[in-house]
Amino acid sequence: MRVLVLGGYGLIGLAITRALIARGAEVIGAGRRPDHGAAREPRARWVRLDLAEPPGDLEQTLGGVDAVINAAGALQDGGGYSLEAVHHTGVAAVLAACREAGVKRWVQISAAGVSPDASTAFFRTKAAGDQAVRMSGLAYAILRPGLVIGPDGYGGTVLMRSIAGAPFIQPVAHADSLIHPVSLGEVASEAADHALAGELTAIEMDLVAPEPVTFAELVAGLRARQGLPPAGIIALPPVFANLAGMLGDAAARLGWNGPLRSTAMTVMADGVTGDPSQRAALGYPPLKSAEDILLDLHSSAQERAIAVSLPLRVLITLTLAAFWIVSGVMGFVSAEAARAVLTDAGMAPGLAAAFVAGGSVADIALGLGVLIARTHWLALWGMILLTLGYLSAATLVTPALWLDPLGPLVKSVPAMVLALIALTFRSRA
Repeated sequence: MRVLVLGGYGLIGLAITRALIARGAEVIGAGRRPDHGAAREPRARWVRLDLAEPPGDLEQTLGGVDAVINAAGALQDGGGYSLEAVHHTGVAAVLAACREAGVKRWVQISAAGVSPDASTAFFRTKAAGDQAVRMSGLAYAILRPGLVIGPDGYGGTVLMRSIAGAPFIQPVAHADSLIHPVSLGEVASEAADHALAGELTAIEMDLVAPEPVTFAELVAGLRARQGLPPAGIIALPPVFANLAGMLGDAAARLGWNGPLRSTAMTVMADGVTGDPSQRAALGYPPLKSAEDILLDLHSSAQERAIAVSLPLRVLITLTLAAFWIVSGVMGFVSAEAARAVLTDAGMAPGLAAAFVAGGSVADIALGLGVLIARTHWLALWGMILLTLGYLSAATLVTPALWLDPLGPLVKSVPAMVLALIALTFRSRA
C-alpha cells in the first residue's frame, strides 16, 4: 500500500513515516525540504510539496497513492509560514487533487482543542482544515492529539526539557494549567493504522491520556526522567511568559523557527486538554497515562544533552553577538588609540586608519549576522577566519600584544572557540 505523508520529516510526521515503513507500506514523504527528509529516513521516497504554495498539478505525486496522512503544520504566522495556507487552503487544494486522483483515505493530524472560535489562529485554522476534510468526500480519520511527548529533541519537547533541566530551580509559567499529554509513538501508531485500515469510514477523536496533569507536574516528571534531583518550582507571573513569547516572535522574524512563541504561551495559559471519552465511545482502548508516557522516555546522557541544547545555543549566539558588536563599536570609540598602536609598530597612518575602520565595520557586521538565521553559519565562519586573521597580523606587526596585561589577543581565542562550538548546533528547520 502506498501512503503519502505531508510534513513527513517533522516530529510527528517522521514518527508516522517510520511506523508505516515498519508495517510494510510504501511511503512518499512530502515537505518543503525533501533533502531533510531523505537524510532522516532514506527508506522513504521524498518529494517537495509546500502546502503554502501547492503545485497545480499533483497527479504525479498522487499517482498510485492509496491514502494521505497530513502531519504538516506550523505554530504561528511568520518565518515563511502562513497558518491559513498550511492548515486550510493548502489542505483543501490537496484534498481536491486527491478526489481527482482517486485517493480513497485521508488521515488528518489535528490538535486537541481546535474550534472555529478558539483563542489562537493556530487552533482556528486547524479547525478550518478539519472541516475541509469532512467536506472532501474522502473516507477520513481526524486525530486530535494533546501535548505530544517523544524521545526526539524537537519543538515543544525541547522547550519542556530545557525547563525541566534548569539548574537548582525550575522556572515555570502557567504552572497550574492542565495538560493532557500523549506519546509520540501512540500518535504515529494510530495514524498508520487508520491509513492502512481496510474499511472506509469517518472517525474523529482526541488522542490524550486518560487523566490530565498540571504543567508543573509534567515538568517535574521530565526532570526525574533526566536523572536530575528534584528542584523547586518557581511559578512565574504570566507577564514573563508573554515577554518570552514576544522574544520568540522577534527571533522568528530573524528566521529562527523555535518553539518559544506567543501562540505557545497562549496555548499553555489556556491548557492543553482533550476528551478521552471520545476514544472509548468508538471502542478503542485507553492510551497511556502521563506517568507511563514519562516512564517510556530514556534517562540518558543524550536526554540531558537535549535539555541544555536550546538554552545553550541561545546563550552562545547572544554572547557572540554582544562580543563582536561591542568590539566593533569600541573600535570606533577608541579609534585614535587603536591607530596609534599600529603606527607605533611602523604601519603607515593611512593604512592604520583603514585597518581600524575596516575591522570595526567587520566586527559589527558579524555580530549582527550571527543573530539572523540565514546568515548565522556564514557569520560564525567569518568570526573564526577573521579572528585567525587578527591573531596572525598582530603576531607579525605587534607581537608584544600577546604579553599585554589586559590580554586583547589571548581573549580572542575563547571567542573563536565559542564560534566553533556554535557550529556544532545544526538547525532542524
